[in-house]
Amino acid sequence: MSYEDYYDILIDQAYAAKQGKDPVAALKARGLTIVDWTDLGAFMGYLFHRDAGRNWAKYEEIHKRVEAKYAAANRA
Repeated sequence: MSYEDYYDILIDQAYAAKQGKDPVAALKARGLTIVDWTDLGAFMGYLFHRDAGRNWAKYEEIHKRVEAKYAAANRA
């Protein structure tokens, strides 16, 4: 899984929770369980922290793009 895919799921869950929806449903819609998500979080967190210093601009661009996508899709 790419970091962008991981971050997309993370933001999807955040928007679901803000809307009063079950964030676990966002995982299930992608075929993931809570255990899968926990494992992915540990793995992706490790990779991100090892790589963030060298490639901060890449991660910042991913964060902005994914957050803008969900902000646009969830405007009232």
